[in-house]
Amino acid sequence: MDARHLLQSGEGRAILSARANALLIIGAASNGDELVKILTPQVAAPVHTAIGWPREGMPQAGTLIIREVERLTLDEQHAMLKWFIESAKSVQTIAVCAEPLFPLVARGQFLADLYYHLNHICLRIDACDS
Repeated sequence: MDARHLLQSGEGRAILSARANALLIIGAASNGDELVKILTPQVAAPVHTAIGWPREGMPQAGTLIIREVERLTLDEQHAMLKWFIESAKSVQTIAVCAEPLFPLVARGQFLADLYYHLNHICLRIDACDS
């Protein structure tokens, strides 16, 4: 099943509406704009999107969709982890990356604690088709 059908199916809607604090989507970063279009009507508003670390500040409500999370610097990862611990309780976070993060964790390039916070539900999908 391709990404569009999965995320728009009953199963996909159930995953998104479960409002897990964090959802990690692996393998879909190649067409992030399409993924954001699919996700936006199905998640809590307001929806904030960012490629990498949101420079304008972290939201306090709604949904945050972060694309290319694997490219965050260690400083950005530490800041995001602090945000998760201190104030992310009312924000659903969807992290999108092209490849699994665990190998980066194993090499010390991605914080294990941040990976834990992002990986409440992990969904592996192929790139979104147009």
